[in-house]
Amino acid sequence: MAALGGGHLTLKRGPLLSTPSTPDIRSYTRIQGALQNLGHEIGRGTIAKVLQEAGVDPAPERQKRTTWKEFLRTHWEVLAAADFFCVEVWTALGLVRYHVFFVIRLVTREVLWVAKTL
Repeated sequence: MAALGGGHLTLKRGPLLSTPSTPDIRSYTRIQGALQNLGHEIGRGTIAKVLQEAGVDPAPERQKRTTWKEFLRTHWEVLAAADFFCVEVWTALGLVRYHVFFVIRLVTREVLWVAKTL
């Protein structure tokens, strides 16, 4: 039994723990949501502990690590970057600070959106 905020949870080997071929069912968030639908407030840490004690990997696909280089190459066509900065400019009214926000599409280096304020 695992203690849960004053109560107890009995780990039963039911369909959840006996279906390793369905990794989407075993994500912490899905399990937590399903238990909330049944009226149980259980934290993700507790779910992780119960699954670990049962010898079940909650999300095997998370073990596949993607490098940043692979991620960028795979998503390069749709990636954009955003930046926010301040510029101080001397004008006839004196020193004025502009706040600038912009978004640029990385693949074409096209500026998609620019906004500035005083």
